[in-house]
Parts: sequence; structure tokens; C-alpha cells
Amino acid sequence: MDKDLLKKYEHYSAEDFLRDDAFRAWMLSGLEENSGLWEAFLRRFPAKASTLTMAKATFNALHETRELPSEQQGTDMWQSIRSEISSREHEARRANIFAGMDTRWSWLAAASVLLMMMSLGWYFSAGFTDKAASYDQQVSNVRIVLTERNNDTRKPQKIQLTDGSYVVLQPGSKLSYQEQFTGAKREVYLSGQAYFKVAKNLAKPFIVYANKLVVQVVGTSFTVNADKNAFSGSVSVETGKVKVFTYEKYLAGEITGAGDEILLTPNQQVTYNFDSEVFSKSVVSEPVIQEKPEAHPDFYFKNTSVADVFRTLEKSYGVKINCDEKNIGKCNLTAPLGNEPLFRKMDIICQTIGATYEVWGTEIIVSGKGCKN
Repeated sequence: MDKDLLKKYEHYSAEDFLRDDAFRAWMLSGLEENSGLWEAFLRRFPAKASTLTMAKATFNALHETRELPSEQQGTDMWQSIRSEISSREHEARRANIFAGMDTRWSWLAAASVLLMMMSLGWYFSAGFTDKAASYDQQVSNVRIVLTERNNDTRKPQKIQLTDGSYVVLQPGSKLSYQEQFTGAKREVYLSGQAYFKVAKNLAKPFIVYANKLVVQVVGTSFTVNADKNAFSGSVSVETGKVKVFTYEKYLAGEITGAGDEILLTPNQQVTYNFDSEVFSKSVVSEPVIQEKPEAHPDFYFKNTSVADVFRTLEKSYGVKINCDEKNIGKCNLTAPLGNEPLFRKMDIICQTIGATYEVWGTEIIVSGKGCKN
């Protein structure tokens, strides 16, 4: 365990823990994610057990609501915090964690919770941020006339836009847009899931506001899933390139570095977890061909080195494939892979040469013993 990382938390207050991404991820995971970190922390700094207990109790109470609490909710939260602090203090005494501590701690801690809650406007404001990032609020803030299409059928609906783009709106989804894009941007608003085929226009980028996500493109095809009731949103790219931001940072103009935007290329997707506020990039489940393999038409390989096979697949699908060319790359392959999906092609190749593969992020990693010369 990194001692410097543990040292970081030595002087943390309960409020500091509540602001810490690792602590919040731990709580949201049900005390499973990075549990070793916090066990090691308490072993090294047992005196911080009371502070950590207060932070956990307060997090649990606050997490019950994402809006400013009513008087009754405030009372319930207060009782919940006191109850959890009392329970954990009793458990700690049995384990001698609080040996030598003032027995009045629980009352002082409970009283300080009120002050902490007053300073936690950042947490309650998340409820209002969630609302501000919602489709209904975004549309209501637009000062120009928008057309709304609501797909209340059981089949996808195609919507043709005046700029030459079109949208395939999935059942239960809504889209609002300007009939004529008169501004500097082509802006649309989505709730639910839709496929976009955007006509290229370098002078006027196409922007999709999808609840907590913002997608910016010039001309490409991609799918956005932004169900307001889900715990995450996703964007997957079929062709071209897109940039993905969080609505909050995009609106505040805080796009200052690579960490503030996610660049997606063909056959890549990103998922954004609303609770942990973390982006995760990966390969789409069914990559599509970007470029036909001229040297090996229809993916027919005859006594071809596996290294060359993988390079052909990389170029055709735009997906990075890593293998040990000095080992696996020496194998030769004869196989008509034709119209098989990419991952089925990978299955056939690996079964043939006695290798395996895994998808790590946006890359495919191949491993195996390889072939003799």
C-alpha cells in the first residue's frame, strides 16, 4: 500500500472525506471498492476511526436525497446519523479502536454534523445540478423555438433534419431541435437513445445535449444513450470522431485540458457513471468495417502470417490489436473469415493458433505460446 497515499488522509476532516473521490467511490460501491485502502488507513491511523465513521454516517444520510431536505427529511437524516454513529462507536469500543477516547465523542460528533451539513451545499446543489442537466430544464432554457419529437411508438422513428443530417429515435425517447439551424452551432436536445448521422459542416459543429452529457461533432455517425432515469450515459461512434464532455463543465466553459473531454474514434465508446463521475472508454460490442481490406479481399487469408492478419484487421476496423510479433506473429493462417463480426474473427484466429485474447479499454490484447518456425 502506498504510504504517501495513506498519509494524505491523516489530517482529513469528515467533510474532507466527503469531498474525496476515492471515499465517495468506496461508499457508492457498498464498501467494496478499494476496501484494502481504508482498512490499511485505519490500521495506521486508528485515531481517525471516529472521523471516518462520521463521514460514512453523513454520506449515507445525505445520499438518501439529492435535493434540499424537507423539515421531516432533515429530522430523519439527523436520527439516522446519530443512530449510525452510536452503533459504530459501540462496535469500535468492543474492538478497542476508540480506547482512551472521550465517551462524549458521539454527542460532539452529532452536533458537529449540523455545521457540516450547512457547509455541504456542494452535495445538495448536486440535486439542482442534476435538474439543470436534465432534458426538460435544458429545453426550457432555450430562447428560440424548438420542435419536439416524442417517439411514443414501439418502433424506431427516423427524423430528417434540414441540414441533411438524420436521427433514428428509439421508442420512449425525445428529441428537440431547431427547424432551421440559424446560429453558429447545430444544437439538439436528447432524452433517451438515438442514432445520429450528421452531415459534415466544418463551419457549424453539431452539438447534442443529452442530459448530463454533451457530444460535439462536425460530421459523423454515432449513438447516444441518455436515459434520465439510468445510472450512466454512453456514446458510441460508428464513423468519424466525436468529443464528449460533461454538461456541467461544457456549460461553465471549463474545458481546459485533455482530462475535460473524451475523444472517440470509430468503433470506440465511452460510458459515464453519474454517481462516481468517471468516464470509461472501450471498444464497441460490434465494431463495423471502416476500410475494406484490399490486400486480402473479403478477409480471405491463405498461408498469411498472423502478424499481417492482425494488421489487416486493425486497418479495416480501426481497433488496435497488440500481440507479440516475435512469438505469435510467426504463426501462419489460412482461413476465409468473410462477413464474420470482428470478435468472431478473433475467436477463429485464436482457436486456430492456440492463443487467447482480451479487450482492455480500446485495445485487443492477444497472448499465447506462438508457433515454431
